[in-house]
Amino acid sequence: LTVCMIVRDEENNMQGFFETFQSLTSHFLIVDTGSRDSTKMICKKFGCKPVDFLWGDDFSAARNFALSMVTTPWVLMADVDLRIHRKDADELKRYCQDTTDTNLVYLWSQFFDQKILLPRMWKTSLKLSYLYPVHELLNVTENVHPRVSEITLEHHHHDQKDFTQSRQYYVSLM
Repeated sequence: LTVCMIVRDEENNMQGFFETFQSLTSHFLIVDTGSRDSTKMICKKFGCKPVDFLWGDDFSAARNFALSMVTTPWVLMADVDLRIHRKDADELKRYCQDTTDTNLVYLWSQFFDQKILLPRMWKTSLKLSYLYPVHELLNVTENVHPRVSEITLEHHHHDQKDFTQSRQYYVSLM
């Protein structure tokens, strides 16, 4: 399993991300879209060499670039502010070893007081990709045999102000 994500200037979130997701895998593919802080140095501290990607205001392009480099049978597309509990990481590992035809796993994302279900983990043999520059959508094909998990990944935003600034940026890209 490779955990993929795109980042930029996320020094405040990187350590917490690695500390929780290390219990899931040792394979991380981090695509950096132009960090000017210590994000890359923190990645290296955790044994991960971030790959540079020239930012073009398109989250799908950056995610698809990351996906193009994954070499493991499974991929989990994460966000830097996500956290996973140890018991849930163990459950996801079991999904990767499952011999049924499941090839896509939907995970819950807890975001402040909202909980949403998203396709986060799948077999790379599906060759899935993302659509749309903002609020990117995974282009799910007809060969998918999904499993809906009870696992919840928790978002750890610093505060409402941080969330509001992010939202304003996303709206500017639409």
